[in-house]
Amino acid sequence: MRCHRLLALLGLFVCGNGHAIVSMQDVHLVKPDEGISGSVAVDLAATQGNSRRTDHAAGMQLHWLHGLQQNILLIDYAYGAASGVTNTDNGFTHLRHIQNLGNDWAAEAYLQASRNSLSRLKFRGLAGGGGRKQLLPAMQGVTLFAGIGAFFARERLQADGATTRTLSEDWWGNVYFIVKLQLTPRLELSNSLYYQPRAADSADYRLSDRLLLSVPITESVKVTLSMALDHDSRPPAAVKRTDLSYKSALVLRF
Repeated sequence: MRCHRLLALLGLFVCGNGHAIVSMQDVHLVKPDEGISGSVAVDLAATQGNSRRTDHAAGMQLHWLHGLQQNILLIDYAYGAASGVTNTDNGFTHLRHIQNLGNDWAAEAYLQASRNSLSRLKFRGLAGGGGRKQLLPAMQGVTLFAGIGAFFARERLQADGATTRTLSEDWWGNVYFIVKLQLTPRLELSNSLYYQPRAADSADYRLSDRLLLSVPITESVKVTLSMALDHDSRPPAAVKRTDLSYKSALVLRF
């Protein structure tokens, strides 16, 4: 079975979960082959001596395409430490169903569980759905998608002296744009932008942007370089509003 191209971006699917090395971008940008396919992505780095640092990330994507229906499972985990102090510890599991409706429209439904100890997020569970439309076909090297929807999220934060509310349940909106540029026959640049306001108060919102450069090595192996920007207008106490990170990953398709 010939496997489809997979983009390993670190990204946000429907809520912030750190700079992951798997993402939903490939689901929107590239149609997989009929049947089951997938990929694994790894990012490993370590230094010893005058400085001690470790960074590990691993992710997996599984896709099942049957006619106009597509099911996707994504799992990602990242850990990093410098001189014995943890500076990265996040992960998520995401399950999504896509029903193609014709005329470049599709309906989506999803479930997700995530955590991020550095942003004091012990657990976030959500369920949501929406619609997606392809605004530009894959012509002249440019592809553009837009989506809109909503999700219900339940979040539990780590206890902190400045925080009195550790459990929250809210509805959130979800608007996104995803674009891919085919720079050369072998070089792809893609970007995804997500805006997610809280339904009860639009001044409380989350913004995420992911930029990915994909460089194939063989038919089943490629290297990706990505940049992630996450902004939370009202983060938990002692957590910064904006995170910026960079990553590289080796992606193996099957």
